[in-house]
Amino acid sequence: MTVELLADAMRRRRRRDQLSGFEVLNAEDEFAAGTFLSLEAVSVGACLNRRQHVAFCIIGHRLLFDFKNGLRGLACDDEPLRMILHGEGGTGKSRILECLTTLCKSWLKPQALELLAPTGIAAVCIGGRTVHLATGMRPRGGGDGSGSSKHISKAKKDQLIKEWAPCQLVAIDEMSMMDKEMLLDVSDRVEMAKKVKGSFGLMHVILCGDFTQLPPVAGQPLYTVSKKAGVKGIAELSGYNLYKTFDTVVILTENMRAVADPQWKAVLCRMRVGALTLSESALLSSLVGSSDRLRAISEQLVAEQAPDAPETGAPSALPPLCPVNVGTKKERYDIIWSVVAAAARRNVDVHMRPVLIPGYLPAVRNRVQLTASTVEEVFALDDVHKMMPVPPVVHNMPYMVSHNVSVALKVANGTLCYPILAQFSASCTFARRYIGDAVFELASEPAELIWARVPGQDFSAQFVHPAGMPVDAFPLLPILGGGVVRLPGGRGVSVTLSQFPITPACAITVHKVQGLTLLAAAISRLRGGRTKSPKTGLYVASSRTKLAMRTVFLHSLTPRDVVYFKPPVTLMNELARLEGLCTSTMARFEEESFAT
Repeated sequence: MTVELLADAMRRRRRRDQLSGFEVLNAEDEFAAGTFLSLEAVSVGACLNRRQHVAFCIIGHRLLFDFKNGLRGLACDDEPLRMILHGEGGTGKSRILECLTTLCKSWLKPQALELLAPTGIAAVCIGGRTVHLATGMRPRGGGDGSGSSKHISKAKKDQLIKEWAPCQLVAIDEMSMMDKEMLLDVSDRVEMAKKVKGSFGLMHVILCGDFTQLPPVAGQPLYTVSKKAGVKGIAELSGYNLYKTFDTVVILTENMRAVADPQWKAVLCRMRVGALTLSESALLSSLVGSSDRLRAISEQLVAEQAPDAPETGAPSALPPLCPVNVGTKKERYDIIWSVVAAAARRNVDVHMRPVLIPGYLPAVRNRVQLTASTVEEVFALDDVHKMMPVPPVVHNMPYMVSHNVSVALKVANGTLCYPILAQFSASCTFARRYIGDAVFELASEPAELIWARVPGQDFSAQFVHPAGMPVDAFPLLPILGGGVVRLPGGRGVSVTLSQFPITPACAITVHKVQGLTLLAAAISRLRGGRTKSPKTGLYVASSRTKLAMRTVFLHSLTPRDVVYFKPPVTLMNELARLEGLCTSTMARFEEESFAT
């Protein structure tokens, strides 16, 4: 009976606008029931547009076909699906992943789908895991200074084989941040875990994302031909050839993020491909803001966040985030300390003053015993292994988590949080310190625990909260970060730092902002510093907001800036190639009957 149900679910793949009113109601009822869903019911229930529907049906059909063959005891002889789901931010790529999750769950096969992403915050957004966690890979050039390693223990290998056994399709989000070597490494690991010869263990693979977003931090994008020689060049060439096997493409075009501001939506679309007109450049120039405009936006956000009639005993509303997107770490920390100092001047209550929490350098983990002067130099830095050695903790101010604390609980690198309580041992004392005319309390020893609120979460099932503590509060513990630290004089020293993985979010680099949707944002100069700013940085920073009126440029955009932030020729050529593959994919979908 289940085989017949699967065959029927595969046949029924019409869009909402192809159904009668009565058929739409039936499909919505089926979707609400949530069991043994057809492609049609999921598409109608999720209100997918035409291209979303095509992409979902192509992937969903292959999944249901494999489910049916599994029941019959047959092996799938077809070539595995190699598909690219491309589209700018806000076009609904993650919506399709949600539909695939719903489809698998309805057929009691939730483990048939594996959702991955190269970063923690991207994995949280799609309800999946990081690429490195799921495959047992170590980040290349990671914080432990060990670099990449293909070695894997037998215990870890057996665990991966067990975890990947039921998987039939893997979707990898934020593909723009993957380089060719990472794609090859993932394929090799999955092939090993599936114990099947062939790329990705002959599973179906979907690459999702937008190449006009940020490129890989270290390597080159998937679509570029490798120019390296030796072993590295061979690996990159293999990764490039593997990427070229993805020949089924659907490009999503309906942007729903900026739908409330059509003019801003049009500007973002043209900025994305480096085709801004004079009038659109003039609009960007009009967004250069003064302190009065920034203050007005802040007041609007606070008014919108405040509840009309707050419930008795309900947690207080969290202040909205309006970060400054910056191009250099120096500017970032200049802004952070100016904001923290302003908060310190406002808080006359000693219990609400910013607290400076020192980290801990366990000497046993260092190759050479650190001298007192070296320790002083380390603690004078703003950033050590993505943590501040002496972070200022301000009550209810927005912070960003800097490490993947728990992706499963949606507390990952890039998660927004608001510290509300720091717990110290009974022996800890506090000394008053001044930075300019701002007053701080310096703790004599590291804190034991920081409770920080994570908007939209409920941790009551995982943790016992103290009386009066909101259930969205997460207990953060110090973590160890190790590696070589470059001191101001240029000298490198091996350091292991124990510290809380949070930094103030009032200023963030463009690499941290990708994937976020912000109520408002200020954009500083994105060029400069030791590292070359990505050509897509301006578009990534600008496209985080839904309204032009909520976007403020702190400096005028010069003609040189506009020219600099045009996407490179190689990217434009790849977009054209994907457009051609999308056209053939859409035509193929309309023509094929999808044998069941």
